[in-house]
Amino acid sequence: MRRRWILLLWIGLLLWPATTSAADEPVSVDVRLNRVQITVGDILTYELLVTAPKDYTLEVPPVPERGATFGEWEVRACSASTPSSTDAAVQQGWTCELVNWKVGYHAFPTQIVRYTAPDGSTGRVTTVPLAVEIASVLDENAQDIKPIKPPLNMEEQANYLLILGLSLLTLLLLGFLVWAALYYRRHRPVPAPIEAAAPPPDPVATALAELERIARMNLVAQDRIVDHYALIADVLRRFIADRFSIPALERTTGEVRMAMNHPMLQQRRDILLALLAESDGVKFARRMPTSNEALALLENARQAVLATR
Repeated sequence: MRRRWILLLWIGLLLWPATTSAADEPVSVDVRLNRVQITVGDILTYELLVTAPKDYTLEVPPVPERGATFGEWEVRACSASTPSSTDAAVQQGWTCELVNWKVGYHAFPTQIVRYTAPDGSTGRVTTVPLAVEIASVLDENAQDIKPIKPPLNMEEQANYLLILGLSLLTLLLLGFLVWAALYYRRHRPVPAPIEAAAPPPDPVATALAELERIARMNLVAQDRIVDHYALIADVLRRFIADRFSIPALERTTGEVRMAMNHPMLQQRRDILLALLAESDGVKFARRMPTSNEALALLENARQAVLATR
């Protein structure tokens, strides 16, 4: 009974204009609620409305942000109301959707609106204290959980033939599964063996084999010295590419020299680049070496390749 009188009192407060403005106060502030009693988790609409003459300057409380706390309430959404005006007054404010997860009476924070009149005088108005009752979603009159009832007695006798048949069917099914597993293990296809990947070719061995093939071509004796130098240069460039991961086939001798500028490659670089420079002189400058120089180039190329080991 006491709770009902408290609720009626709050309803009366809500129905009364929610403002503390005096009769001669030019500015008024009102609070409007869509409900006076909710349950836990329900959304409550809170609207702040300020009315003032057009020539007054207002300082309205800022719109609460989503996810912030508004007193004892959690803000779900807020937006500024569309200002409306008449010939003498203007209205503005904002509307929020609030939620609260605790049972009981919960108040709202007092909102203060400051204003400045055209003559420079100032003042302020505040909202009246308001609260809303939040009820539980549980049934307050619910009784304790009843004890578990004992199992019912079966008046009919068990069908032993049905139980025996189901047992035999289960044994047959298990036997079939075992036979199927054994049959699959005996007759499953044997996967073909995977061939191991061939090891990468040895750059030194490949280069020596190519130099040996050029020696057997006997190009110097055929007076094909330029072809002799060109083939040896190609072997050396391909060897540099395979041995040092430098694209020597697509680069000039100067670019290969810059790519092999590492101190650890300097000694090997000088020998190989000297042979490439000698070959470039024959290929592009048309410098005609002697037969002995051409044969010496082949032997020097062998020694340069072997030195990289």
